[in-house]
Amino acid sequence: MKPKRLLCVLCLLPAVPCGAVQAGPASAPTRPATRPAETRYTLQPREKQVLEELKARIAKGEKINPPDPSGNTELHLAAQEGFKAVAELLIARGADVDAANADGYTPLHMAAFHGRPLVAELLIARGANVSRETADQLTPLHLAAAQRQKDVAEMLLRAKADVNAKGRFGRAPLHWAAERGGKEVAQVLLAAGANPKLTDEDGRTPLHLALAGGHDAIAVMLAKKGAPLDAKDSRGRTPLHLAAAREMTEMVRLILKSGAPADPADETARTPLHEAAGAGATEIMRILLAGKANLNAATQAGLTPLHLAAIRGQVEAAKLLIAAKAGVNTKGKFGRTPLHWAAERGHAGVVDLLIANGAGVRVTDEDGRTPLHLAAGFGGVAAARSLLKAGADPAARDGSGKTAKDYARAEAIAELLAPATQPSTAPKTAPAKQP
Repeated sequence: MKPKRLLCVLCLLPAVPCGAVQAGPASAPTRPATRPAETRYTLQPREKQVLEELKARIAKGEKINPPDPSGNTELHLAAQEGFKAVAELLIARGADVDAANADGYTPLHMAAFHGRPLVAELLIARGANVSRETADQLTPLHLAAAQRQKDVAEMLLRAKADVNAKGRFGRAPLHWAAERGGKEVAQVLLAAGANPKLTDEDGRTPLHLALAGGHDAIAVMLAKKGAPLDAKDSRGRTPLHLAAAREMTEMVRLILKSGAPADPADETARTPLHEAAGAGATEIMRILLAGKANLNAATQAGLTPLHLAAIRGQVEAAKLLIAAKAGVNTKGKFGRTPLHWAAERGHAGVVDLLIANGAGVRVTDEDGRTPLHLAAGFGGVAAARSLLKAGADPAARDGSGKTAKDYARAEAIAELLAPATQPSTAPKTAPAKQP
């Protein structure tokens, strides 16, 4: 059925913000499923139909460009869809190029968000405010950067948009481009004078965000453009922490080559070696250790890199740390050794490795539990069997008077422990704790 009004036609299309930017401290402008940015303008059948209907409405003397309940005008929707001819006619008939919807989005914000450079060019030429902020403190350039819309970003910059304007979350356009992996947009922004040292409200530079997103190429580019390689965010994390966690070898080498320390500690005293060990990133671990990273650095909870490898079941990482003489019986959070954590998590390969390298199978934690107690409760048959074979005492009682069998949830583990001990009368309780 042929629609009677432009608004009706466009309402059949994907929804427009209000709501283009999701709320919440970790959110960002959402990327719509739109066509690539236009480079040439051709009147498409759908726009031609809308344009003809708009002309017919004008001829009848109907009101043009009324807002819908969300404040979106026909010009907003024409900008969203890239209908340049429709936008030209609306503007010629008096449409306000800076009209804002309920969330403060103007037609130029729509063109930037959806990658409509030809409409953006038209709006700018007709005097649209390139610095106007939405209710979420986003300028059109913030949106173009977040949506990786290089062509629109270039137009906005030529129109003197502030390349370092801080908006939502205290972020400049370069923060958004870095987080979203917009390398070409980031290049355009840097060429226009974007400052790679700016921090957002969480103390993060664009480099922090590029690394957190795993965007290697952007991270390397920012580093070469002067981004600080030892900057700490509000949680004390440096680019080296993030590069190690995301297994970004080139960035780790580049950071250490700059002279940055190999073991900066975040607010919990966690170092890049902890991150690499937990991720099983053995190549990065070797690089960090060669850079004199502290092998036995402990977090505020007393966890060493070997504890992290044990918790995550990273056998190769644990091998590397043990070969470098990491302490296999170091106690950390809850008084647990790496073997306690590996046993509880059921990482039989790490359990076997630790035992083979002298880990004590009868060592108790602050609750009097041995690794066998924890293996029985959550770790599984393989871990429990390895511990028993290595001399773990199934009759040992923890601080509550319970044996490993008292914690056994699986019948197979109970059977494994049955020949050696009789259960106590104490009720079963789960021993699991979070590191």
